[in-house]
Amino acid sequence: MSVELLEGGQLYDKIKAKHQFTPEQILSSVRGLLMGLEHMHAKRVMHRDLKPENILLRKDNDYDCVIADFGLSTWAD
Repeated sequence: MSVELLEGGQLYDKIKAKHQFTPEQILSSVRGLLMGLEHMHAKRVMHRDLKPENILLRKDNDYDCVIADFGLSTWAD
């Protein structure tokens, strides 16, 4: 298991601050989110609490995102 330092904060905070996202930033965020979901589903894991507060950004000015907080996750049968 490895731990990654995520310095960009929550996606929720950017939305709450009414940040104006560029199309490239949106594409990067959606791409990261979909890749994370694809990886989880390939391993038969359901997150069950996916919301902007649980989507973290890797760096402050980078919109590549990571899914976090698997406290409610479960195995899909």
